[in-house]
Amino acid sequence: MYAVLVLNTGSSSLKYRLVEPETGATPVIGLVERIGDATGRVGHDGPGGEVNREQPIADYAAALDLMRELLAADGVGFDAVGHRVVHGGPRLVAPTRV
Repeated sequence: MYAVLVLNTGSSSLKYRLVEPETGATPVIGLVERIGDATGRVGHDGPGGEVNREQPIADYAAALDLMRELLAADGVGFDAVGHRVVHGGPRLVAPTRV
């Protein structure tokens, strides 16, 4: 299985989805929000079931670490990462390989 991890970061959130491009299947979807707040929220739905909890999430590094832990607990991996960027400025006006 070839899978792409799609990330979308906001001002205080990290949304992610694992996508299998050949089928369009999304075996994992998750959200880490209220990053930097003492009452952060985690929602994750994958092969291992659902996770919904509140916990402090200090910063984006902690949010990414948490996402990686949840993906590892589900036993899933990915081959590529795509990140949604809304404001790419005048030079980034189309999908761009980084």
